[in-house]
Amino acid sequence: MKKTKLYSAFLAAALALALVVTGCILSGQFVILFDIDQNIHSTDTVLGKVAVDLTTDETWQDHKDDIQAIVDIKFEAKFVNNEATAATGEVWIATEDYATVAQVEANATRILSGIVVPASGSKDVSFTESSDYIENLATVLDLVEGGVFFLYGIAADVPFDITITGIDNSDPDTEHCRLMVTVSAKP
Repeated sequence: MKKTKLYSAFLAAALALALVVTGCILSGQFVILFDIDQNIHSTDTVLGKVAVDLTTDETWQDHKDDIQAIVDIKFEAKFVNNEATAATGEVWIATEDYATVAQVEANATRILSGIVVPASGSKDVSFTESSDYIENLATVLDLVEGGVFFLYGIAADVPFDITITGIDNSDPDTEHCRLMVTVSAKP
């Protein structure tokens, strides 16, 4: 009897493990960690932006034919306020290349907002914390699905002078913000 219970327990554990492993494999989710190759610096009169091309990423290339949807997007960045008054940092996204803050506000989609940056100070936003500031996620996921898009950094307050850079920015020429995109693929 002890052997039967032990065998049943072992069989149940093996079956549960197989389901977990199969579930992970069948879900087909993978993560792209993309280093943005420049800082984004904007003022209320000069628009800073960066072109992002996920299609050049090796993980994207490996799975490009199987991509079903973009599941999530997160950011890791430092928002630096170059003004003597507090600012509220924002990140906008579009598949079009805009030249002015007004064009971005009229045509792009705001993805991050509410990031309060103290006067002449900075605010670090981790991947986990970026979830607290994300908005319009469904629209953003659709925009990212093509793999090529623009990110714009601005502030809600005028006048503003804001720089978006890497968190551990000991060398501002080499450390930049990062983007984490979770993608689902066909099983």
